[in-house]
Formats: sequence, structure tokens, C-alpha cells
Amino acid sequence: MRTVLLGSDFIYDKDGNLKPLEINTNLGWDSARIEWATEDIVDYSGLDAFITQNQINEVIFIGSIYELDLSFKQHFSGTSINYIWIQTESRAITVPFVEDGENKLIIRSAYDTTALVDEEYCANNINFLNLISGQTFGTETAYKNDVGELINNITYVGDNGEHPNFILKSIGAEYNRSVYPKLYKFSNTTEVNEFLETLPNGFFLMHYHFNDSKLYQNHVRIIRSLNILFPPNLESIHLGAYSKITNLNLDLPNSYDATTKELSPELNEKYITKYSNWSLPKLADGDMVQLADGTFVTVEDLQVGDLLKTIDIPNSGLLNNRKETINYQIDLNEFISGSTYVSNTITNKSRVNKITNVVKLNFTDGSDWYDTEHSPYLIYKNNEVRFNYINKLEPGDIVLLIDTSQTEISVVQKIIETVEWERKIFNGWTITVAEEHLFLTKTTQSGTNIQFAAIEHNLGEPCNCSNCAFPCKDCPWASPPPTTCWYGQCFYVGGIPC
Repeated sequence: MRTVLLGSDFIYDKDGNLKPLEINTNLGWDSARIEWATEDIVDYSGLDAFITQNQINEVIFIGSIYELDLSFKQHFSGTSINYIWIQTESRAITVPFVEDGENKLIIRSAYDTTALVDEEYCANNINFLNLISGQTFGTETAYKNDVGELINNITYVGDNGEHPNFILKSIGAEYNRSVYPKLYKFSNTTEVNEFLETLPNGFFLMHYHFNDSKLYQNHVRIIRSLNILFPPNLESIHLGAYSKITNLNLDLPNSYDATTKELSPELNEKYITKYSNWSLPKLADGDMVQLADGTFVTVEDLQVGDLLKTIDIPNSGLLNNRKETINYQIDLNEFISGSTYVSNTITNKSRVNKITNVVKLNFTDGSDWYDTEHSPYLIYKNNEVRFNYINKLEPGDIVLLIDTSQTEISVVQKIIETVEWERKIFNGWTITVAEEHLFLTKTTQSGTNIQFAAIEHNLGEPCNCSNCAFPCKDCPWASPPPTTCWYGQCFYVGGIPC
């Protein structure tokens, strides 16, 4: 029995109804989801009933979702079901052939160019929206057909207050994600029609639905439903659902172009869920950064062009060899005697309010430290100074902090006693610095003595698989290691870029 796993995205309209946005095969497993644990997402009741009813004794999953494979393995372990994972690359468009059978259930997540649902409705958003246009849950759209004729089904202009009420999206799956989607606030159908006169080919306009009573901690949320479709009778087997939220909350005031009515692009992530690279240093609201003159400023007051005080460490060239552990290959005495203070320049600063895992380090002296899970920290381990990600640190590891009250470089060693994790929204900023990858930061949000600063490491831009600073197989965040590329970034099975 051949089936296909679909992800259906929904958003709440002003009346609290869920409106379908699109359907997809080859699902990602969004990192911006509220429900982090797979067991809080997957619901096996419908699948188990289907398996029992059809006397299934073998389940084969074809796809790249590593987390779902682990869930299937655990669920079918110890049962009479023989479970097999046929792993595909996340951007593959061909599916390995698997012979079907009466007692065999094949669940395909991988994209298949020969499948009707994939090519007609997943790869073409307009075809899907047209399919449901006659239903109460459908959404009005405007687009150009294959011969360039405008098809305008928009009959009204909704009122979302200060929030956008229309969105311009790509019909196909391949588009410039740094530019689209675009959001607009039109006052009447005249403004809509004027906009449609210049509607670009390959894109469509649709209502942007908004409901402020369905927010999650002041973030817009999208509901992704997971369903297994059994084509012979179009039976849909619910496999669970999760909520993914935007990377910016609604606190920032909106700004629209007076002529085009477009929302300022830097505010788009208030309203759309979009992957945001976490490979940059992160500063929480209230965190302080040391300037070149020795003074500290809060991240809110930090400006592009400011000179930061940072540190030049012996063997700093090893920073270009980014692995799970960046090892300077020096002991603590060599680090202290050979390091010097230098300056660095802020090149970019961006606001972020993103849900993530936050790690809390509890030190043996009673102090503690918080940061997001992929933040690198300078530690002393096995008699060597090195960087390692905070989510890789363990009890007994020694974190090196700089005593900023001293004119010469002075180091305090903080021994980790316990490590705690919390799923929460990180409110703060990402920044980039020009040289040497490093800057000094301290936090007022923990019990750590305020005179001590951590040495943050600027990881730089996303890696390109052809010239990645570390090979895909060495990606520090991936288990198992990355296997594919997508738009120039290394990806591991499960879809999260390294």
C-alpha cells in the first residue's frame, strides 16, 4: 500500500478559523516549532488503526526526516511490525523503487516528480488554492495564467488594523527567499487593482489572515498538520501536528511604503515563518559588550561601526578550521601570556525574537550563565584552550571568562557543576564583527559576577558545501552528519543547516 506524507500549513483568520496555505511533501522539521519533542508532535492512533485494519506487517518510510525515523523506530520496536527506513537526500526529486505488497505500508515523504500530488499541488501553490477555492476554508487569490492573463478572484479587502492584509507569494517552490514573500496593507480594491496591473509573472496575491487572539507570546503562528494520504480512496490518516512561529514578535512598529503599500522588508519576519541562521553571536536584551576604550554598553545602544575590545589569541589562524572543537593547541599559561587586547568593528546588528533551546550552565561557585544552544564558548579541557558549543559542554568542563577589572588579560576558570535546558523565546540581537571572530560580552541576566566577560566567537556566514570551512561530515550540530546541499548551505538529515 503506497501512501504519501503531506504537511499542510494553516493560519488563523479573524474569526478563528484555520485557513490552508499550502501543502508539501519532502517536509522540513522546523526548528522554530513550539513543540520541541517528537513525542509531543506525532499521534499514532490513526496510523495504528489503519495498520490493524489492513493487517500490515511491514512499514517502510522513504524520506529524509531523521526525527520521524527515530520516532517510527521507537514506536514499532518490540511489535510484530518490521520497520525499514529508506533514507533520501532532503532535495532529492527521485524516489527509490520499493515493491509493493498487500501487507506492506509504504510511507513516502520524499518528493516524487512523477506523482500528481507533488507536481500539481505541492510544487504549484495556485493549483492547490484553486482546488479548495470553492470551499468555505478557501482563500481568494489573483495571478497570471500560463498565457499571461490576469485571473483576479479578489472581491474584498480585509481590515487587519495596523497589520498587513495581503501577501505576495511565489507560485513555484524555487524563488529568491531573501526577497519574497512580500506583505502589503491595501485600503480598498482600487489599490489592489492598481497593484495587480504590475503583478509579476510566477507570483500570486492572496489575503493575509491575521488573528491577534491566536498568537503565541506575541508571535504569529502557523499550524502544520501531518497527514498520510492513501490515494486509492483519498483516506487521510492524521499523524500529528505542531506550531511554528515567526522569528520576530509584533512589538516593532510597522512601516509601509507610501506608494507601493509594501511593509518594510526588515519587518517581514513578524508575519511569516522563515528559517533564520543562528550561526551568528547572540546578545540578549540587556547584555553588555566592551568597547575598545574599556567601557561597556548594552546591546541596545551598540551601533554599527562601533569599535569593540576583543582579544588576539595565539594560533588564531586555527579559527579558520571550524570543527566541533576549535583547538588553539596551547595551555592556559600560553594563553594568558601570549594573548593581547585588540579592537574589532561591528558590521551588522539585527533584531531577533526566536524560539530556541537555551542552555544554563551552573558553576561550582554558585554562579551561572545562560546562552542559546549553538553559542561557542572558550573552555579549558585536557590542558588545552579551545572553543566548544555550549550545548556540547558537560559537568566538569572549565569555561574561561575574562576579568574585565584588570588592565592586563586575567582569566577566571568557571567549573561546570550542572547543565540545564529550557525551550523559550530568545529576545535579543544577532551581530557580526569584522575581524578575528571574537568579542567580549557579559550578561546582567545571570548570577555570574558582572566583572567577568565571556569571549564570544563569530562563526561567520553559512558554509558552502563546495568550500565549506568544515566538511559537511564534521557539522557540529548534526546527528547524523550532513549529506546534502540546499541553496549553497550544508544540510543534515532533518533539514537544519549547519
